[in-house]
Amino acid sequence: MLLYVDGLKFHASMARRLHDARQTQRLQAEGFTVLRFWGAQVTRNPQECAKIVAAAITQ
Repeated sequence: MLLYVDGLKFHASMARRLHDARQTQRLQAEGFTVLRFWGAQVTRNPQECAKIVAAAITQ
């Protein structure tokens, strides 16, 4: 399982978002579970992020 936490500044460009989408597809094709969170999402609601990670682990 791979967890990514990025902020808006990091994803300000469409090129960066497309790069990450391609990267996610490649990693999933290799069998990895990829979870991506926004930095603000983790800061504002860490419990919800933890639930998502826990659910992915138990699948």
